[in-house]
Amino acid sequence: MDKLVNYTSSSDDDDKEEPLIKKQKLILPQPFKKEPTISKPNNRYNHQGRKRQIPHEEGNWSSHVFIDCSHLNGVLTEIIEKITSTYPNIEKIEEEHLSLSKNFILKYHWIDNFTSVLSRNLKFTSFSLKFDFSNIIFLSNEDHSRHFACIMIDESCDFHLKKLIDQTDKSLIEFELPKYYEKLILHVSIFWKLNEFTEDEKKLIREEFIKLDSTFYIHIDKICFKTGNKMKFFHSI
Repeated sequence: MDKLVNYTSSSDDDDKEEPLIKKQKLILPQPFKKEPTISKPNNRYNHQGRKRQIPHEEGNWSSHVFIDCSHLNGVLTEIIEKITSTYPNIEKIEEEHLSLSKNFILKYHWIDNFTSVLSRNLKFTSFSLKFDFSNIIFLSNEDHSRHFACIMIDESCDFHLKKLIDQTDKSLIEFELPKYYEKLILHVSIFWKLNEFTEDEKKLIREEFIKLDSTFYIHIDKICFKTGNKMKFFHSI
């Protein structure tokens, strides 16, 4: 907080004429922002049996750069209902997205600076993201604690997506944070489960997607950055 300091004469002698000293502003160093208190329940059932990939530590905010793909819900509603009703152990992904980074940790007092760096580096024109419903793959996370059924992105989008990943990596490197995977598998996850998908589950999922017999496009004009409970959007130029 700035403090005004008024330097005045300590003498009561009115006959002496003291020089006029102006008020001066004393600037104190700004402390780190205090992280807001957020309730973080640790009940495993709130997470459907999922393991936390990065252990929670006070002052650390889980962060992620991605493209919102929730428009897929409009064409996949019937497929999602059929798969999850046939196999109750298969869960729908809560928010469909295409990752441009791994999940990473930001210290609370880094958030504003990292957001500024990301805003500076993310320069892109709008483009269309093309999905090929005939190309379904099955992936696992790094510790194999979760498994995913995913739609691959058409190769025609590689140029735009690789550029965005490079720009995101450039921002991460400035903060000595981990870059994205070297081997790019550009995809959007639709379903997940704790155990590996069985051959019967894979067969049904592939059959249902092939029935759509079409490609699907989403117009992309913004990139999302989520850290903790904060969301920031970066728009195309």
